[in-house]
Amino acid sequence: MTTKGFDSWGATTFPDAGEYKFAYFNFTLFWPPHSIHKVFPQQMKLAKELGYLRGPYSMWRYYVNQEKHAQFVVDNLPERELPLALDFEDKWAIKGIRTVERIAKWGKAITDKVPDVIIYTGKWWWDDFVAPYHSYFKSFGWSPYDYPLWECDPDPDTALPGLGKWEGKDIMRQIMLDVPNVPYFNATIDVNHADEAWYQSYVTPYPPSQKTEIEVIYKSDEATIKLTGV
Repeated sequence: MTTKGFDSWGATTFPDAGEYKFAYFNFTLFWPPHSIHKVFPQQMKLAKELGYLRGPYSMWRYYVNQEKHAQFVVDNLPERELPLALDFEDKWAIKGIRTVERIAKWGKAITDKVPDVIIYTGKWWWDDFVAPYHSYFKSFGWSPYDYPLWECDPDPDTALPGLGKWEGKDIMRQIMLDVPNVPYFNATIDVNHADEAWYQSYVTPYPPSQKTEIEVIYKSDEATIKLTGV
């Protein structure tokens, strides 16, 4: 996910269901661990004014108190239209059962109170740090495989279905990373794709803004992405 400008602005089309705009923002800081990203409130406000469906994401970290950090996330969740994204890609984690245990502890503490979550990760991290040990999730009483996946590595890094435990489940995927700065947004854009079923299942929409003075179109093999600002 991008960390400069407006974090992780994203836009996606839903085939046969029209076109929608969404934005996910970095919600909690890595350090200090129990604090909110300083630009997060402004990002969420601006996104709503621009007619974006909005969601927060929180990055899991190995070296924090899992229950305390989970409670901080729960206590500070903002108004949103998209599921909370739990982001697993901590390169400083220690590979093995302890990582599975800490993921389960954090995930369970959050989902016991916030059931509408999605999992954000990529094969490059998951297969190395977690997959060899994921049978232990059952022992720890929580499994990320019970939740939909936001797959963060575009092909060819991760060729879907990839991440086999999520195969056949609802998946939103990134298809382009760090699209160059878009006028007005002053941010790089990660482009994502999902189908109509994903939208119907996981998004709570509100009427979009009518302000459309700037319009930028990006095209890829997967989708046409329209970013609209004021």
